[in-house]
Amino acid sequence: MILERKVNENNTNVSNLEDGTLEGYLTTFTSYISLAANLAIAVKVTDFMQLKVGTIAIVGYSLDGWLVNGKPLQGLAQYSNFLLTYGFYGGVGFGL
Repeated sequence: MILERKVNENNTNVSNLEDGTLEGYLTTFTSYISLAANLAIAVKVTDFMQLKVGTIAIVGYSLDGWLVNGKPLQGLAQYSNFLLTYGFYGGVGFGL
């Protein structure tokens, strides 16, 4: 996951480079080792149509947490190295 913000827009002069206000991007990121599980059921309605519903869950762990230029991001009040997300889906399929 990456978060990025543009700063000092239109500051493209050499003097901006010298005083540290040059246009650029501030970027922070985190990465996860993750595992996903999927559970679905399909019901054949006719020879060429089926209904399908399911769920997916993803769990992960970040070894380093949020980083800025390779260094840990400081001042996060609520942060966990664990990730848990899930979703539900459904659909209709046609074909032979």
